[in-house]
Amino acid sequence: MDILYYASNGTWNCNATAFDLESHSSKNGTNTTIDALYAINTTSDTIDYGLVQAGSVSNEQSLGLTNIGNQPISVYVKGFGGNDSVAGDGWAMLCDTGNNITINQEKFGLQSLLDFSTKTPLTSMNQMMGLNISKQTSPLAQSTNQTYWQIFASPMPIANCLGTIRFTAGAS
Repeated sequence: MDILYYASNGTWNCNATAFDLESHSSKNGTNTTIDALYAINTTSDTIDYGLVQAGSVSNEQSLGLTNIGNQPISVYVKGFGGNDSVAGDGWAMLCDTGNNITINQEKFGLQSLLDFSTKTPLTSMNQMMGLNISKQTSPLAQSTNQTYWQIFASPMPIANCLGTIRFTAGAS
C-alpha cells in the first residue's frame, strides 16, 4: 500500500490475509509510524516586480503558498537583500548601483489590492504572516493560499536588484 505525503501522522496498521481454493490461509500485519510533516511550497520561484520607477511603488504581485505537509500550518516569513542573509541583513534588495532598498520597503498582504501603506513590512527576522493553511486531504485538491507583494523603489537611481524571501511552515 502506498502512503501519500499528506497522510495523517500517527501509527498505521496494515493487516493482510490471503485465502486459496483449498481453504488454506495466511495472515500478516505490520505497524508503520508516520511522523508529522510541516512543509511549504511556492507557486513560483520568483517575484518579479519588473521595472519600477525611482520613488514609486511597484504593481502588486501575487505568490501562492501551498501546504505540502500532513499538518495544518502557520506561515512565517523573513527577507534579506541578495542571497546571503548576513550581508543582506536589513535590506530587501541589494542593487548593482549600491542604492539598495531597505527591508521595510517590501511589503505583503493577505488580500488583493490593499493600499501599499496598509500592507505588512517584511523584516529580517522570522515573523508570522497571519496565514494558516489547512492540510491536503485528497490527491487533486492542494491547499494553497495567495499572498500579495509590493516594493517601493527609493528616489535614488537603482538597477538590477536581488533579494530573498524565506518562508517557513510551523504548527498552527
